[in-house]
Amino acid sequence: MWSCPIPEARQALMVDPTLHAVEPVEYNAETADVRILCGGRSWPVHADVITKYSNFFKRALSGFFLEARTKEITMHGIDHKMIDLVIDYVYSGWRSLRRRRLKIPMERRRGLWKIPNVHIETIAQLLIAADYLDMELLCRDAYSEICEQVAKVVFQTRSEIQWKHNVGRDRPTFMATADILRRQGSSKFLQTGQRIARFFNEVMLVDGYDDAFALYCRTFPDRDGDSDCINGYVDYIGDRY
Repeated sequence: MWSCPIPEARQALMVDPTLHAVEPVEYNAETADVRILCGGRSWPVHADVITKYSNFFKRALSGFFLEARTKEITMHGIDHKMIDLVIDYVYSGWRSLRRRRLKIPMERRRGLWKIPNVHIETIAQLLIAADYLDMELLCRDAYSEICEQVAKVVFQTRSEIQWKHNVGRDRPTFMATADILRRQGSSKFLQTGQRIARFFNEVMLVDGYDDAFALYCRTFPDRDGDSDCINGYVDYIGDRY
């Protein structure tokens, strides 16, 4: 969803489009050469790290922009909490961020599946921030996380007797996430928000796993319009738990 062809003339001014994952690096404030300011907070960072994953930062620190001379980037229109998560992400990667900061691990207790408070609304806000900062890799990671969390709902339908009760319990959080995305006005966020809302409006009407699986495939198709996405998430979750 967040991938598109890049004109060759622009590639030299953008981050490497072939990056598949963040390469974690040790953070050392003493060697930082750039400062990011937002919401009364300040983060000393390294230019080579933030420009590796963000076209926004890469453009700001190149050419004749003021930030390239002052080595200070003042952020507007974005929550400082999201900047904090973004900076954590470019140094540690998604797996570390989701475990330490987003509290996402899925739990299994007494043979039953449970979708804990995974801060799915925060993930949606992080997705919006990543788009604002032109961070293709983080956009993909955050969007994939949202898809995985919905896939866990599908998985519940084949592993829990009272799955409708559990889905009903988690539905308000997902619907709030859908509202966050739809309020952005962008067509891609509007589409994602509509998909989440449609799924949770209709999943309570299905009879079991097969119907829930089919609903997910219709609601969240991959780029080719097939069900590879849901197959991958459900198989991945099933193998782990």
